[in-house]
Amino acid sequence: MSAELAPSDHRAWIAQLLCQHGALEADQVLAGSTKPFYVYILLRPDGEPFYVGKGVGRRVFQHEAEARNTRRRTHKLNVIRAIHRSGETVRYAIAGLYDLETDAHAEERRL
Repeated sequence: MSAELAPSDHRAWIAQLLCQHGALEADQVLAGSTKPFYVYILLRPDGEPFYVGKGVGRRVFQHEAEARNTRRRTHKLNVIRAIHRSGETVRYAIAGLYDLETDAHAEERRL
């Protein structure tokens, strides 16, 4: 279960909590982990978060493919499409890596 964030300024909190990544850096963080579950945040180019999710494998990257390959209209997909139309890229933050799915899910809900 993932939660969409209402537009608000969480940039200072995000900057203190974790490092913002491009796709390559996020992929490296995940590849270097032995923990199967993680919590991620999708961010606008200015660092404002718009989506929090829990994933395994490459789940964090599937949202952009979904935005390109479907006409579904959700806040998350519309934000991704707007970012792409502006020539910018979606940023990623890996909020935590977890051995247990229950721990990852609890952190996802907390964020």
